[in-house]
Amino acid sequence: EEPLLRANVSEAWMAIVLAQRLEEAHSDAIVSSIVVMLKGINKDCVCVAECSDRSKQKLLKHCGADRIVYAGNLTSNLIVQEAIDPGVSGLIESFSSNRDGAQFYSEILQAENATVEQCQASLQKFDTRAQILAIFRAGDEDHYTPLPEPSVRVNKGDYVVYVARNRL
Repeated sequence: EEPLLRANVSEAWMAIVLAQRLEEAHSDAIVSSIVVMLKGINKDCVCVAECSDRSKQKLLKHCGADRIVYAGNLTSNLIVQEAIDPGVSGLIESFSSNRDGAQFYSEILQAENATVEQCQASLQKFDTRAQILAIFRAGDEDHYTPLPEPSVRVNKGDYVVYVARNRL
C-alpha cells in the first residue's frame, strides 16, 4: 500500500497496473491485489490492468479493474499477423502511437437508440476519413463487435472505437 500512497493514487483519475513478469503463473494474482488496494484508496480512479491469462478477466473485473489489456496475447497475435500479412505491425504501431497521422480512439455513446450508420455519419462530419472499427460493450465479460454492419444498434454507454486523424 505504501508505494500506492507515495504515487498519490488518492488524487489520480487513472492508474495503469502492470505485471512485473507476465510469464509467471501468479502475475495476475499480484495485479489483482494491487487493483484491490488501489480501489480501496481511491474508488473513483479508473484502473487499467495488464493481464496474462484471459480466463482471469472476471477476477480482475471483480477486484475493480475498469479496463484490461492482454499484453501477452497482443504481442503473439501481432507477430503471427505480421508473418502472414506484411505491413500490419507497422500500421498498428502507427495507429496506437501519438507520433503522427491517424490514431485509434474511442468515444462513449451518449445518444439513445443509434445505429452504426448514424455514428459513422457523425464522425465523418468532423473527419471525412474517420472509420468505425468496432463497438465495445464493457461488462463482466467485455464484448466487441468488430467491423459492425451499418444497421447494428449501438446502446447508450457503448464505446465506438474508430480510427481518425484527430480525436473527434
